[in-house]
Amino acid sequence: MSVSVILTLTCIGSLEKENLNIYTSRNDYGYVKFRSSQHDGRLSIRTKIFQDPDKCFSENDCYPKVFLKEEGFIHSPEQSFPIQLNTGIYYAISKVSYVETSFQNCKWGELKIYHGFQFKEPFDPFQPLVFYYKESCEWIGENTVICPTLDVTKDSIFEIELKRGITRSSHYSLRHWVGQGSLLPLAVLYCGFVSESIDFLEVKVNRFVGNVQNP
Repeated sequence: MSVSVILTLTCIGSLEKENLNIYTSRNDYGYVKFRSSQHDGRLSIRTKIFQDPDKCFSENDCYPKVFLKEEGFIHSPEQSFPIQLNTGIYYAISKVSYVETSFQNCKWGELKIYHGFQFKEPFDPFQPLVFYYKESCEWIGENTVICPTLDVTKDSIFEIELKRGITRSSHYSLRHWVGQGSLLPLAVLYCGFVSESIDFLEVKVNRFVGNVQNP
């Protein structure tokens, strides 16, 4: 099954980078880009990108020697979040959060994307990772999807396209009051107590080669 998201954002946020010069120090580079065509909500993206997964054992114990952390928001009308990287093959873990607000009718959703691998279940300390070699994304959990490795070539864009989902259920929740997408202190008065969770139904990988000066 393919995967998707009700996405859109408000404002390109700050970027947190570690060891960034290792990934952007050469002239041969391309881009990884998260993109959405929606206009109604706010999507935050946090991703950890690395080339050597040897020090990645589990969700809470994944500390490669060299990695890059990026965090930002997709901005309408920008509708994309590009990351410049040197050419190469990369693994990553990305976390996507979505918040849409209208009076007394707020929605939220979240999605985790493993790029090129997943953690073995049950846990195996000797071979903790299962690598992924398919060219498209697949569900591996209710809010989790696995996608191909980030294959960055010169003057190219490796795009992760997030498409609109559907409302899964209405339930009483404080989820929309907290976190990066919240509107505190106005959320209590504006959203009320009911929030709707959103299914992420399609995540698609696209590849483009050519002039990528303004991705």
